[in-house]
Amino acid sequence: KYYPQSDFRSVEALLRGEKQAIDVLQIGDRYSVNVCNFGFESLVCSRANYLSAKGAKWPYRRGILWAVLHGMRSRISVTADGEKLNKSPYILLGTAANCQYVGGEYQCAPRASNDDGLIELCLVHPISIFRFISVLPYYRNGKHLDVPAYRSFLDYRQVKQVVLDAPKGMELCLDGELFPGTHFEINILEKTIQFIIPQ
Repeated sequence: KYYPQSDFRSVEALLRGEKQAIDVLQIGDRYSVNVCNFGFESLVCSRANYLSAKGAKWPYRRGILWAVLHGMRSRISVTADGEKLNKSPYILLGTAANCQYVGGEYQCAPRASNDDGLIELCLVHPISIFRFISVLPYYRNGKHLDVPAYRSFLDYRQVKQVVLDAPKGMELCLDGELFPGTHFEINILEKTIQFIIPQ
């Protein structure tokens, strides 16, 4: 169900709301309620944060355009529940999600539920800029999983753990906050916090 932002800004609606236990992503001693991004999307986040601080409009969309020119390949090894998913040493982008959206408008994990005890992993292997641009509208609307032709370069899994290794270093984006490192383990903590759904 969709809840407008105004409901979450209303003290009355929140006081009358219902509590719901939701999952949380754990990465070492850090936590994420929504999504962890790596590869292309971390570069988008980094650029979007910069543009947002400057007061620019549509920082996430503009961050995507910047990353298309600078981040189509990242050397990151991805293992999900013990299975290595890389088809090459590189990936284009990856999302370990607890919820469906990233950047407020891109439905990267359309099958996600924040209380099912699973991480939604969407991994896109390197493709050309032109192919990537053609995929973006589907990715935005959560339709990318329904296109059979995309299965040659896209992995989508529901898993309990994601392990990332980047020998030359990377930035992991946790709900918009960037953290550098070479090794990350992403785990799911089932129904760990109480979330209030506005009434």
